[in-house]
Amino acid sequence: MAFKKLKILLGLRDDPNAVPRHAKIGRESHGVSGHNFYNCTAQSPVTIGAFCSIAPGVLFLCHANHPTETASTYPLQTRIFGRKTRKANLEYLTSKGPIVVGNDVWIGSRAVVMSGVTIGNGAIIAAGSVVTKDVAPYTLVGGNPAKLIKRRFSEQTVAALLEIQWWNWPMSKIKAHQAAFDLPADEFARHFMPTPHYQPPVGVRDGAMITCICADNDECLGVAAVPISLSHQPELSSPEPGCRLLSRYR
Repeated sequence: MAFKKLKILLGLRDDPNAVPRHAKIGRESHGVSGHNFYNCTAQSPVTIGAFCSIAPGVLFLCHANHPTETASTYPLQTRIFGRKTRKANLEYLTSKGPIVVGNDVWIGSRAVVMSGVTIGNGAIIAAGSVVTKDVAPYTLVGGNPAKLIKRRFSEQTVAALLEIQWWNWPMSKIKAHQAAFDLPADEFARHFMPTPHYQPPVGVRDGAMITCICADNDECLGVAAVPISLSHQPELSSPEPGCRLLSRYR
């Protein structure tokens, strides 16, 4: 044991606890160590996004597929014919490509993720699952092979969360909105969804005046005229509570 540790310290042996150099882990993602990767290579790398939760026993099977079109799936070249090297073993094995895990993903204990798989933002992988195909954002999958169990939120909420991308916020902003992360996802999305780009009616010129009429039961309660910009929505306020704003351009 001491000799193995010495070889690791001298760089003569890979540290099994260290994350492989062909794996990239995003900020604040936790639970990841070298034990989570099998044959992570330049041809079969792994990328894990930010704020991911990787439970104990999760395994990313990277460069690990045996050829199935040959007479035997046994690694004769490396175990019988004398080429017992890591390089020869990797030449024998195949991969379906990189593994990509999005942001804010939770992968349950002892799940296995196969090469070539992309897991979308906000997805959940049930414990013990074998993931052989791509997983859509904000879905829950499970089983062997993993299949859709449910979609976590409505399409509108998912679209909003993917646009907000809170995982890219600076840490100071995340901490400033601590309470918001206890809200249901739809409320969080409504609170932080960016304002859509303002599109004025066709034919309205920059600098035109907008006449705002506050009306309640067709009774005029107030009129105001303000200049508008084609790039910003005019700030309109109602002179009376509960009344509706009508507008026309000139």
